[in-house]
Amino acid sequence: MVKVTQDCGNCGHERCWYSQPFIRDIPSGNLLMSAAILFSGAVLRHWTKVLRFLMHMGVRAVSANTVSQHQTAFLQPAVRDVWQGWQDHYISTTRQMQKAVILGGDGRADLPGHCAKFGVYSLMDLTIMKISIIHLVQSNEVQNSSRMELEGLKRGVNLLQQSGIQIAELVTDRHPQVLKYVRENMPTTKQSVDVWHVSKGLKKKLVKLAREKDCGELTSWNRSINNHLYWVAASTPNSDRQLMQ
Repeated sequence: MVKVTQDCGNCGHERCWYSQPFIRDIPSGNLLMSAAILFSGAVLRHWTKVLRFLMHMGVRAVSANTVSQHQTAFLQPAVRDVWQGWQDHYISTTRQMQKAVILGGDGRADLPGHCAKFGVYSLMDLTIMKISIIHLVQSNEVQNSSRMELEGLKRGVNLLQQSGIQIAELVTDRHPQVLKYVRENMPTTKQSVDVWHVSKGLKKKLVKLAREKDCGELTSWNRSINNHLYWVAASTPNSDRQLMQ
């Protein structure tokens, strides 16, 4: 923000002009800059790069400490309020419709491998194509980081069931713990596996097989075979497993 102070040499009158309006005592442009950095996906280790980029261009910007203060005091609470409002609206609307939902679920960790500290499990309503449930799990809440995905699924399913919402179908990856939990604890829910995960496993097997002697020709067929797998899954009536196989 630019502040210009004017003094009259004759009468001593003084006035100030600001290049930005204020939100309470915070320049609105500064807060909007912090919001843009956060909402564009620039997390802690990346927003300093954004500020450094602006510095190299000669564009005046807020400091990293200011961005951090804005996020803690205003932006993150605003995100939580908006999300909680949307989730409450989704749950109440779905409960009133008294219709079982079809969900797709998957987890994501902050680090690859078995050393992750945080994991986020998301459930999407595949009818309206919107995220309905998000749960953050810390590795010390469960036995190890590989169990964060299952814990996130349990919390999401429990929230919906306690709200009186039935799950007609659940589409997940091939995580063995998730498959076992759904099979044993959700008998009325149809369990499906995302075709992308099946295709990924098939592709790896085909690539490995193509390295064998006299199997090099398989390389040129890999894409077509995987495309056909998608077509089979999408076009088979009533998801008949035997017919697809």
